[in-house]
Amino acid sequence: MQFEFCMRRVFGDDARHIASSCLDGNYRREWVKKLLKQLIRDVQDLDTTQEHRQHVSCFLEGMLKESWTGEEASWRIVFDLFLLLVELMGYCGVRGERTYTPMYWQSLETHLDIGNARGKCEELQREFFSAAKHRAEVVKFLKDKGLTDFEVAMTLKTSEHEVKKLKKGI
Repeated sequence: MQFEFCMRRVFGDDARHIASSCLDGNYRREWVKKLLKQLIRDVQDLDTTQEHRQHVSCFLEGMLKESWTGEEASWRIVFDLFLLLVELMGYCGVRGERTYTPMYWQSLETHLDIGNARGKCEELQREFFSAAKHRAEVVKFLKDKGLTDFEVAMTLKTSEHEVKKLKKGI
């Protein structure tokens, strides 16, 4: 039941009635990898330093390389999850220092409302439109460098589907 509940928190009804399937190692692996890829995408939207996003992505990408088919979780995976939680809670390095403070926004609209109250809404919108204007060129550049659609999506903080749509427009 925890398996389905975890997946439904991210994928909604697409993960409905999958609880019994978690016993099948291959099926479980596919869902876990799908979840990790989504979390890697979501990390790119964190309002933090690039270094912090890279650390969190690194932990998630490391877990993506695990097999996820065994009957029991390995201690390595357990400690990888602890490291991820510790990183998300803002601890950095090995000195017990909490460099970052987690902060949560209700929605993008809330973020824009706060930006508008501070007189920054137009600035935020200009940044978005100028960035959106160059996305197709950036996708072409990254694909020419040999990156996969997934890696391009992570770089641009978007979905693989969006990357494929942008490639068709190139």
